[in-house]
Amino acid sequence: LASLESQSSLSTRQSLDLAALLREEIDAIQSTAETKDLQICSEKIPDGEVLISGDPLMMRIAMRNLLKNAVDFSPNNSLIEVACKVLEGGRILVSIKDEGPGIPDYATNRIFDRFYSLKNQETGRKGSGIGLSFVREAVELHGGSVSLTNRESGPGAVARVELEN
Repeated sequence: LASLESQSSLSTRQSLDLAALLREEIDAIQSTAETKDLQICSEKIPDGEVLISGDPLMMRIAMRNLLKNAVDFSPNNSLIEVACKVLEGGRILVSIKDEGPGIPDYATNRIFDRFYSLKNQETGRKGSGIGLSFVREAVELHGGSVSLTNRESGPGAVARVELEN
């Protein structure tokens, strides 16, 4: 995280298939999701390529952090929806929706702060508070934006990452 925060631009940039990366990260976290009987729906990830220019490792870690948070904060027997689409103007939107407790009002302005972490209601433990900070730094270095909000209807949160194509 400290290394990312000191960068003003990406030192590594190559063509990267974001759709394939998301499918790979979903596969990697699938066994953890199965221990909680979670279903990860990836039907809204295109079969074809969704290309961006960026750092593959940095983007992989960022997407892994968002998926891991969704799994960690989701109650047993619930659904996580992952989508990736190209918007008008060529920007790309990745969204990850869970059915967890959502974000308390007091935390909405601090959720991406370094070392800020919420207690997991199921385990009673807190994370390091570095994951979402890393996500924000990585996405911003890629010229994008990230948000984490409560779902408009029903319980849960939605992480949205918007990137340049």
